[in-house]
Amino acid sequence: MKPTTIQDLSDFNELFATISSENIKYFPVRHHSPACSYFLKHYIQKLEPDYILVEGPHHFSHLIPQITDDDLKPPFAIYTTFENKKTKQGEEGRQSSFYPFCDYSPELVALRAGKEIGAHMEFFDLGFPEQIENERTFYGNTPKLGALIDDVYLRRSVYLQSLAKNAGCRDEDELWDHWFESRVKPDEPANIEHTLQFINHVAAYCAMARRDYTDEMLQAEGTFAREKFMAERIAELIDSVAVDDTNILIVTGGFHTIALPRLVKKHKKLSKIRKSPECDNYLIQYSFDQIDRLSGYGAGMPSPYFHQLNWDYINKKISEPPVSTLLTEIARQSTKKKLDQKISTADTIQALVQANTMASLKGRKAVTREDIFDAVRSCYVKGSIEIEGLRILEIAKNTLSGDRIGQLPSTVSLPPVLQEFKRHCESLGIKLDQVHRKRWVLDIYRKTKHQKISRWLHCLNFIGSPFARLVSSPQFFSGSSIKLTQEEWEISWSPLVDSHLIDLSIHGVSIKEICLYRLKERQSALVQTGESRDAMAMVTLLVEICRMGIQETMDTLMGDIQVVLNEEENLVHQISALQQLLMLGSLKPLLNLTSLAGVEEIYVLCYQRICYLLRLIITDDTDYIREILQNLSTMRELIVASDAETELSDNDSTIDRQLLIDSLEHRLSEKPMLYPVLYGAYFGLLYGLGQKTDRELTDTINVQFLSAYSKPAERVGFFYGLISTHRDLLWHHEDIIKTLSDLLEQWSDHEFLTLLPEVRLVFSELTPNEIDRVAENISDIHNTAPIGTLYHDDINDEILMWNVNLSMQVSEILNKQGLGDWISQGKK
Repeated sequence: MKPTTIQDLSDFNELFATISSENIKYFPVRHHSPACSYFLKHYIQKLEPDYILVEGPHHFSHLIPQITDDDLKPPFAIYTTFENKKTKQGEEGRQSSFYPFCDYSPELVALRAGKEIGAHMEFFDLGFPEQIENERTFYGNTPKLGALIDDVYLRRSVYLQSLAKNAGCRDEDELWDHWFESRVKPDEPANIEHTLQFINHVAAYCAMARRDYTDEMLQAEGTFAREKFMAERIAELIDSVAVDDTNILIVTGGFHTIALPRLVKKHKKLSKIRKSPECDNYLIQYSFDQIDRLSGYGAGMPSPYFHQLNWDYINKKISEPPVSTLLTEIARQSTKKKLDQKISTADTIQALVQANTMASLKGRKAVTREDIFDAVRSCYVKGSIEIEGLRILEIAKNTLSGDRIGQLPSTVSLPPVLQEFKRHCESLGIKLDQVHRKRWVLDIYRKTKHQKISRWLHCLNFIGSPFARLVSSPQFFSGSSIKLTQEEWEISWSPLVDSHLIDLSIHGVSIKEICLYRLKERQSALVQTGESRDAMAMVTLLVEICRMGIQETMDTLMGDIQVVLNEEENLVHQISALQQLLMLGSLKPLLNLTSLAGVEEIYVLCYQRICYLLRLIITDDTDYIREILQNLSTMRELIVASDAETELSDNDSTIDRQLLIDSLEHRLSEKPMLYPVLYGAYFGLLYGLGQKTDRELTDTINVQFLSAYSKPAERVGFFYGLISTHRDLLWHHEDIIKTLSDLLEQWSDHEFLTLLPEVRLVFSELTPNEIDRVAENISDIHNTAPIGTLYHDDINDEILMWNVNLSMQVSEILNKQGLGDWISQGKK
């Protein structure tokens, strides 16, 4: 018989005997199981072991005094990280992982109980770097971030999946709850007899799961290496103490427990611990949503808040089972979120009765999480489970998951950059006590504090922190956005925020130092990709620096930008750069940046270069022309904005509008003629700047449509260019629509069908309201009845949200039926 395989009843009896010998006892657990923790706690209090060994990397042992600090409030995690010098090409050099704890984690309960009785305690598993090296063989590479504990062997077990099906359970999680979690009640003390019975049941459960795995699989995944290491540490302890007078308790995941006793007996000599990279280990805050199995954490129990309440109940910290509290909260949340289906008090009472009745019929001593979900489906969902039920069940899932965040005592040591992050957030009034995303609207023009918050969030965003996401702001690329006065952010804390800052702490002791490091990286990357000669890329970097309020690198960067602007040959990049530079100049007082004194000189230089390039342009590249049109349409807005600013300030304009006008006129008069689209765009821009009269516009349209171009496609191209830089002409100048109508009537059916895509392109940028105005002009010209409207201003928020919800429900139904691709194809 293989040492880890259970074949018959005699093997079970032998297993039970070996894990509970006279002086060395093994306690198998499932990670984050309240039932395991309940029996383990009482077992330690009864047994009073001298030594407690807990599964976890051995280099965590020095953190045990901090872990057992009374002021430490779970959930929390040990975050471990090291620089891997042996990575394969293309892999990240830094490897990191979490080891999470909550109140009912058996490992934490063992350490807390051990502290009370004065036991010697330590972690005794293979170190994190060694685990990484062993797993590399199986996985080929290693994820940069993950969890150090996992119950994947139990979830993958074909035997347990079959057992769950035969027991009438949905999956292995419900099977575990049915057999273990629901068997614990506070009025039934955990005496030694009950505890040993529980230990044997968990061991048998894990032993049967282990039957699905071959030695080759366990060797490849690194399981054997870990178990060998743990067995040798146990043997080392046995050899160093008077074992007859010493009680030793070994707490590990049940999958390992069944293998360790025999490995300890077999051991011959201790493995030499290889010198491995030094790990940095920190205690960090953690959250229930990260511990939840349903969020992807492999070792988590689904619905941690449910288990927390159950843990509090079986330890008599609360007087009532969690079922009534949770059902009431689900009903309250559905009312708060204004769901169409109303949940009454009678519904909640009926749901409570059903949950308790179902648990009783299934022979359970307590209600499980699946009993609660069944009660929600039956009593709270009033309509289709695929439609109305989706939102109720989502509320139920979130309620049972919870949003608790742990709290660290002030004595816990954190890297300086993480300390600064928490301290600065507190000083700015940014709370780190919720995992759900919160919208922040910052009035960055009028409120000094909001300006400070904005710069801080931009710094975090720049270094890649998942803490903050910019939703909208006064953009530095659009002339129209100068009217916007607010920034909108989404912020939320998660353990990934802290771990990300810890990883970056090697680059600086403050957020500002890390930003400067990342700026150097960005500048180096621009040089390597050739973008350091791209005006748009360089000015974009300048804008990011301004948003962050970091001035140290501005002078050098602005000098580099001047060089690039003098050499830039891409008109699109140059116009985009000008838009941002103009915005920076207008926002200079707001940004409080003294280093932007020379920005006026730079955007004058940029503007002059644009005017020069407008004289030279000769191209028929359709994609490039389209980009030019999108940018030329903003030139008139920039000139108008500059004129308005000059009028208000009584200062001379920094923008020489005549220079632009001369460049446009010069190119229109030169040979060879501009491509029709560009000719129309240039003429539309001049008309918008007041340099062309209505008569000149009408004459030019007639000439261009009737004689200048022989091909209908070229005539449509001219029209497209004209509208792209002055779309108001469509409803302010009747000759435009009439001329286009006359042109369409002259075409044959073949010509019309061939050119229809180009004609549609002319109107593609119009809003529904603008299309309505054009349609009204067309009906007037042809004396026909109005064709109806696309734009409706009588739609209220309630109707809008009803349609949004309906669309979401239809999408969910189609996705469930495998028709989701049909929607995406339709959008295309």
